[in-house]
Amino acid sequence: MNHITKLQENLLTAVQVSPYREKTIVFGEGAEAPLLMMIGEAPGGDEEKQGRPFVGKAGKNLSAFLEVVGLKREEIYISNVVKLRPTKESPKTGKAVNRPPSAEEIAFFLPFLQAEIQTIAPKVLVTLGNVPLKAVTGEKKAVIGDYHGRPVALADGRTLFALYHPAAVIYNRSLQAVYDADLLELKAFLQREVEELAPLANIHDLRIVPGPTHTNVIFDCAVPAEYMTDKQHRGVKLVNALRNAVQAKWPDHFCVIKLEPDYAPVHHE
Repeated sequence: MNHITKLQENLLTAVQVSPYREKTIVFGEGAEAPLLMMIGEAPGGDEEKQGRPFVGKAGKNLSAFLEVVGLKREEIYISNVVKLRPTKESPKTGKAVNRPPSAEEIAFFLPFLQAEIQTIAPKVLVTLGNVPLKAVTGEKKAVIGDYHGRPVALADGRTLFALYHPAAVIYNRSLQAVYDADLLELKAFLQREVEELAPLANIHDLRIVPGPTHTNVIFDCAVPAEYMTDKQHRGVKLVNALRNAVQAKWPDHFCVIKLEPDYAPVHHE
């Protein structure tokens, strides 16, 4: 059983003894150790019916987003802060309609989102709207207007890139130009990240070696010398990317990263 499956089982167990036990839980899905993880607010009606995030209308918004930034759905990981559909009764029809998640719902699901991020180990977190922005930053007063359209370094070494929620753009058409510009900035940022990680293509001699107290995962990786001296700390970024990938694939192993030709191995637990 991998760690994400265990995490999902833990969530289901918690839900069964909560006020949400009758609700459909919509888990995140996508690539392991991806470059990008997208985080929305909560599932809508289509997601609730299909049991998958970002389908239906939200799926169309996701497809448009991916087309602009040059990624495929299977290359990223997608999830929501709240894993159930928050609803209220429509006074006109008496049917269930969407509403913003409550503070109680956010508080219940937030630990699972935090564990999900640690397990999936993305490099970049893209948030849609204020709810996921506050969840990721831990800042209750954070607002999208102060964060959108630029990379923000997080304490755990990841990068936050906040976007307006697509629904906000629909209701406020003046945001369309801002949203479009933010997507182009995100695309440029991701391209820079990919270029900085280009030495990953030079990994050779991957070995998994059992040891007396732990298992070693050993990489030899040819890295340009300037990666270890430039002001952007690309060597550090490279090591962090390798570490995150190893932790996602082999969470119980010990990672040894050897940067060639002039650097001693860098050890990470």
